[in-house]
Amino acid sequence: MRLTFNINYHTQWGENLQLLATENFDSLENAIRYPLSTDNGKDWILELNEKDFDRNTPFNYRYIIHNEENDSFTIEGGGFRSIAASQLMEHENIQINDHWRSAEDPDQVFFSSAFSEVLFPAKKRKKPKNQTKGKGAKIIFNLYEIKLNQDEVIAISGDHKILGNWQEAGLFQMDGSKAPVWKAEINLPKNVNSIEYKYVILNSKTGKVKEWESGYNRSISIDQPNKSSVICNDDKFRHNGKWKGVGVAIPVFSLKSEDSVGIGEFLDLKKIIDWAHSLEINLIQILPINDTIADHSWRDAYPYSAISVFALHPIYINLAAIGKLSSPLTQKIIEEKGVILNNEKTVQYNDVMKLKWRFLRQIFKEKKDEFAKDEEFKIFFQENKFWLKPYAAFCYLRDLYQNSDFSSWGEFSKFTEEKLEKITSPEEPHHDHVALYYFVQYHLYKQLSEVSKYAKSKKVILKGDIPIGICRNSVDAWTSPHLYHMDGQAGAPPDAFATGGQNWEFPTYNWAVMAKDNFQWWRDRLKMMEVFFKAFRMDHILGFFRIWQIPEHAVQGLLGYFNPAIPIHIEEFAHRGIPFDKDRFCKPFINDEILSSKFGREKGHIIRTFLHSYDNGFYGFRDEFNTQRRIESYFSKISEANIEKAALLEKLKFKLYELQANILFIEDLNNPNNFHPRIELQKTESFAYLDGASQWKIDQLYVDYYFKRQEEFWEEKAMIKLPALKEASNMMMCGEDLGMVPACVPGVMTKLGILGLNIQRMPKDPSRQFLNPSEADYLSVVSPSTHDMSTIRAWWEEDRGTTQQYFNAELGRHGIAPEYCDIDIATQINEQHLYSPAMWAIFPIQDLFAMEESLRVDDPKSERINDPANPENKWNYRMHITLEDLISNANFNEKLARLIRNSGR
Repeated sequence: MRLTFNINYHTQWGENLQLLATENFDSLENAIRYPLSTDNGKDWILELNEKDFDRNTPFNYRYIIHNEENDSFTIEGGGFRSIAASQLMEHENIQINDHWRSAEDPDQVFFSSAFSEVLFPAKKRKKPKNQTKGKGAKIIFNLYEIKLNQDEVIAISGDHKILGNWQEAGLFQMDGSKAPVWKAEINLPKNVNSIEYKYVILNSKTGKVKEWESGYNRSISIDQPNKSSVICNDDKFRHNGKWKGVGVAIPVFSLKSEDSVGIGEFLDLKKIIDWAHSLEINLIQILPINDTIADHSWRDAYPYSAISVFALHPIYINLAAIGKLSSPLTQKIIEEKGVILNNEKTVQYNDVMKLKWRFLRQIFKEKKDEFAKDEEFKIFFQENKFWLKPYAAFCYLRDLYQNSDFSSWGEFSKFTEEKLEKITSPEEPHHDHVALYYFVQYHLYKQLSEVSKYAKSKKVILKGDIPIGICRNSVDAWTSPHLYHMDGQAGAPPDAFATGGQNWEFPTYNWAVMAKDNFQWWRDRLKMMEVFFKAFRMDHILGFFRIWQIPEHAVQGLLGYFNPAIPIHIEEFAHRGIPFDKDRFCKPFINDEILSSKFGREKGHIIRTFLHSYDNGFYGFRDEFNTQRRIESYFSKISEANIEKAALLEKLKFKLYELQANILFIEDLNNPNNFHPRIELQKTESFAYLDGASQWKIDQLYVDYYFKRQEEFWEEKAMIKLPALKEASNMMMCGEDLGMVPACVPGVMTKLGILGLNIQRMPKDPSRQFLNPSEADYLSVVSPSTHDMSTIRAWWEEDRGTTQQYFNAELGRHGIAPEYCDIDIATQINEQHLYSPAMWAIFPIQDLFAMEESLRVDDPKSERINDPANPENKWNYRMHITLEDLISNANFNEKLARLIRNSGR
């Protein structure tokens, strides 16, 4: 027996194709590699003899491209292919015709669980009674098609009698009993060595053709027609149009139901799933839901600073689903307090947490004995103990030491397995304090799993969110500090929404160490998420190309630089004709004119308190104030003693931050001879005081650093990390690629089949003010706003000039723009997004409310979730109506359903 593999793929110079064969579908490491050969660089062939395979077992394989120049590999999308053992028994020659499954092909997204398990779950059809009795070649057709309704089937039409001679009356129906893989087998008459064919979609009830696939006729050429079997892996139906979906975005904490306790809960998601299902909304997107409890303050409400990337946040637990307390009085008081909190306009984070923990501690005491014997809990514990035990130990120590800064935990500041076993030992007197966290996580897991199954039953995709960073004082940092650069801070450079940049204060990742085990931490994280979600948003995907790293001594993102990056070596300044003066370039440039302009009458006080004079009219910061952190520390102390002057002191502090940031270059943390241009250095007063020639040369150096020299380098770094993440789960992956986007990012995301994000107010082209949704790529998400922005109603009122330009240029309206974003304008903006060619249009629920008078709040600013420029922002937005009221709002629901239906989504 001989297997002959044929695949058409046009390679570039230095590339060749290989076939990976393996017995284990999940393993690439032990796969056997077979090189294919070609005469023309596009038609590749491989012949295997019987010694290369076992005809009694399936043959599993996958294609990869090997680039000989850099010894890199590109794996085709769609998982492993398989030839069944039964197919290896027929003829002495098995010819396999394959097509390269490019991850760049948008249809690869339909292999994800969002589609295969939720929107188009595989429903088996009865086997058709087609039979052919020819004595020539046997042809086996394999087609993967998921986007079918239950009453639709696939058939084949072709240029031979067996296939109906292109007539609808003679179509050969395929076997959908193993859908979404459709199969058909035909036996050709003797000596027939070629056929042409196409696939069609039939209505199984009427027998009528719904759709002929588009494009050219498919064809098969058979080398030895009377001795061969041909397997045609055609992979996909060529649809005439593109599938498009619609989603709604809302954080769990923002949900409000008649049953919740002052905050949205996991079980509240079932109600918004019902609402989405009734309107044929395909997806619900939420913010991160991991535990963020670091210091038991309102700051713990920030969802992007998890103390564990595996544990769920206790605030989302539904108390009634666990049970009732044995004390009717205590139960009644908790329920009454819950009603009071539920009537609050915003989330009262601390009060909700206190109430829920009071209940959870009490009910655990009452149920702990039966809980320890629960067989379902035992299974949960065994499957999750790798993260559950360290998490419970961390929480116990956090509460014991009354802070999450594990560096202050004495003997427990350094994690070891031995210490973990001692802390979590059931024999220890404190074990109940540890087991409480097992109990809470188990019930959270049960409740969210219940929601996940419910969403699937209603054909609604749950889309989660993975933050780019972790809390500096977290379980992950405590147990695996080698995976992070604890001396770094992650953030983002300035943009229109945070002019001072952002400092998230997360440690940065030690990618070199993470790569050693093929990013196991990330893969475990995604597998845990996959338990609940079928799609996810990868927060700040630009961080996989390069992260904005901020020195420990800085507060603002302005003083960061990209890491990794190709720096400017000190000798490069000389090569470019720039006389390098480290003090002038790398220290704050301060003179009398700048101080007068910035501080006015406060100038003398500023000089006496914070500065020293080192030349006539020039100044530097005193040592005790020579970093932003030191300035921050100083003002935190004097502000406590001067409450009435807090606002004035805050303004003064930020002016001093600006003065600290009045530099041109930042010294590299690892090499004193390397430097990085301060972001937006052209806007600094330091730059303004340079002569024209120096300004031009430094500007050219700046452009080269930020927009030219890094691109291939950053692409290479991303292609080491992102493929491992993409392979780790079958969720639909969407990347948040907003901000200062390197030119290489779109190509990498397209190559890997990762959906991008398009926000009309934040175009990726810096030369444009707005993005028209009609110009979005198919493999993307369009949205009128995000949780980091004002809603479209609030934005409309922020800048009259911008609004006017948008009104005329983007909405195509004439005259003076109205002062407020009325219902018609809000509707038009949302319609623009619905009619976009993007695969997904996802709307913050507040922007949908803007289309209905009964759902519009008086103050649109109150609907904003986050302000990245404000470190004191409270994440407490809550729907002003209950989900029950939303479901019963017929006018709004009928209007939204009609808009969705008319848009073709």
